[in-house]
Amino acid sequence: MKQPVGQSFYVRGSLALLLVTFVAGCGSPEERAQSYYESGMALIEKKDDLEARKELLKAVKYKSDKVEVWRALAGIDERTKATSLFLDLRRIVELDPNDLNARLKLARIMVGGGAAEAALRVVDAANEGDKPNAELHALRSIILLRTNDNAGAIREAQRAYEIDPANVDAISVLASKKVADGELDGALKLLDSIPADSKDDTRLALQKIDVYARKKDLPKAEELLRKLIVQNPQEATYRAQLLQFLIAQRKFPEAEKEFRARAEASPTDSKLGMDLVRFLSATKGADAARAELEARIKAGGDDFDYQIALVELNHQQNRTADAVQALQKLADTVAAPDRKLAAQVKLAEIHLSKGEKAAAEPLIAEILAKDRRNGGALRLRAAMSIDKGQFDSAISDLREALNDQPKSVELLSLLAVAYERSGKGELADRQYADALKSSNSNPDVVLRYVAFLQRKGDAARAEEILMEAANRNSNNLQIWSSLGQVRLSRQNWSGALAIADALGRVDQARVVADQIRAAALAGQNKIEESIAALESAHKAAPDAPQPALALASAYVKQGKPDKASALLQTISNKFPANAQLLVFLGQAKLAEKKNDEALQSFRKAVEQQPREPAGYTALSEFYVQSKDYDAAEKVLKTGLAELPGNVAFRLALAGLQIQRGNNDAAIAQYEAIVQDQPNSMVAVNNLVSLLLDNRSDKPSLDRAVELSEKLKGSKVPQFQDTWGWAQYKRGDFKGAVATLETAVVAMPNLAAAHYHLGMSYAAAGQTEKAAEQFKTAFSLEPDGTPLKENIRSAMK
Repeated sequence: MKQPVGQSFYVRGSLALLLVTFVAGCGSPEERAQSYYESGMALIEKKDDLEARKELLKAVKYKSDKVEVWRALAGIDERTKATSLFLDLRRIVELDPNDLNARLKLARIMVGGGAAEAALRVVDAANEGDKPNAELHALRSIILLRTNDNAGAIREAQRAYEIDPANVDAISVLASKKVADGELDGALKLLDSIPADSKDDTRLALQKIDVYARKKDLPKAEELLRKLIVQNPQEATYRAQLLQFLIAQRKFPEAEKEFRARAEASPTDSKLGMDLVRFLSATKGADAARAELEARIKAGGDDFDYQIALVELNHQQNRTADAVQALQKLADTVAAPDRKLAAQVKLAEIHLSKGEKAAAEPLIAEILAKDRRNGGALRLRAAMSIDKGQFDSAISDLREALNDQPKSVELLSLLAVAYERSGKGELADRQYADALKSSNSNPDVVLRYVAFLQRKGDAARAEEILMEAANRNSNNLQIWSSLGQVRLSRQNWSGALAIADALGRVDQARVVADQIRAAALAGQNKIEESIAALESAHKAAPDAPQPALALASAYVKQGKPDKASALLQTISNKFPANAQLLVFLGQAKLAEKKNDEALQSFRKAVEQQPREPAGYTALSEFYVQSKDYDAAEKVLKTGLAELPGNVAFRLALAGLQIQRGNNDAAIAQYEAIVQDQPNSMVAVNNLVSLLLDNRSDKPSLDRAVELSEKLKGSKVPQFQDTWGWAQYKRGDFKGAVATLETAVVAMPNLAAAHYHLGMSYAAAGQTEKAAEQFKTAFSLEPDGTPLKENIRSAMK
């Protein structure tokens, strides 16, 4: 049967088309890869990177080792800032190890991502060729800096600079070295040598700004920063830095204008509005901050943050009733559940700050019933648990809160307190360190950590933390002052003098500088120079109590109590209600042997400031010295009625029982303190010492040994002595000797330490050493004491 003509044509046409397709698809992989590559390059010429990339990826599919394709892909990814650039460059380096340009770009990406060691291996494998390459050496310099090889970094930067004096990276590294060496003008000269049209103009400008700020040339730093802001108007960090410069120069009107401009540019961003409020509070006072808050609340819109800020301001100004009323209204009217809870948390905080636990507890329970993971409520409940000594509950709540806010400085710090108070020093240390890291070395967090380390007796670590913080916060006077105090505590007199010299160059810190200098000079027995420094501090701030107190104390030590009394009387007349001044005046009167006037001054200190501990302490000590123990006890109990949480008063009451010879009563009081404050090392030490020396029953000795573990590792000599004596009592004579030898070196004039070491030597079979220690102890201990009799018995 004949086919229709049209059908025959269709079949033949289809066959022809298939043949053409088959022929076209028969090229080799190399040919097809080349075809797609050429197509991609043509599209790049037309600036169509998206379609070009598709073609180039097809080329790679057919021939993955075609290096020119990967270079073309890298070019596209670099222009479009695609993350796949890293993979492109890595493949190029694999295919062509001598491609220095690709190798350097790859290494830059790696070091930028934190893989400095890997980047160094990539760079070290580079073939520099016959011609030295400045970029290679400069990049190696940057990488070595990241690996803390500063000497190597400087060497490589210097080599890069020799090859190309205009290399930006090399100049930047060398300029940083000059800054570190204090050669600020030299650093600026280097930075100014870079052409103005450098592609790294922003980075260099920031480096110059930093140098001018270090030179205290804030106007020039401000000028450069303003230019940078014009070039980068959307960069918020530059505007924040400008505000810092304006405030440092006390250009408050200009700073306020900048704060207002930022807030007006983003009217819905309450954070910027609150920055303005805080600035006004710091520079114009609370009334200005209140007016701004009220104006923003009146303007309407989302005013929740401003309402909360006004509540906090009312609370700070003792307008608690207004604060509570506003929070209750907020909690009742706000629509968002999370904000309602936030208002309730703030209300509970205020109740707790006023000691109103009965009002806070049900509120916290209500919040947690609605949101069992509410961080604010868990934090408050934990704080209450810590006050009750329920440390396990507090730790559990804080861990729960940290699950949602793992980097919360407030939660980490409170957890550190819970661990410390429960006697878990190592865990507390870890939490303080984590809080410091999360806060980016915030000065307040630094000082909390340092205080903890000092309580532990680890002054060396405290100094290390302060040094690092001082480098990060070079203008923070409190950090530098604390560093000076720590060096004084370590008897590093020259180091403390260096801090005093540095602080003395800052007008606001001259008084503190003179006080640190005076203490360091006194430590070197340069008494006249020390007093001259204190007189300078007093002269610089004649109406400030603290310099006067320090000077008066020095006069007393010098044997000139009359000069101390005259000085303190003058200052006290200006501040008649200052309890500390009255206490010092009383002590000066004691030194003059004017006991009646001293007693009158101490009593007046208590009357003027009944919630200031210094008056009670001085008055009770006066009665103890007079052996009027009943009067001393009455004063301390009055102080506890005013300040029921004062551990120092409780410790003094326990010590008073020892003075009376009532060791059982003292043990009972120390036990009560340890129950409430397990981490009160003084209470622990004294309790252990009393139990070891006055009890022989097994439960008491077991209790003493158990508690003494808290003293293990302490650097406080008295605690070392007690720990060593506990080791002796439990039969660890070798350990006791090692501990007590250290204690005796630190306390050569303490008879008890020598006696304890002598007993340990005797038990360890070292009779000659024991006899030597007993002899020393006997010569130090006054006659008529139980210890003297014990020493005499041991010598027989």
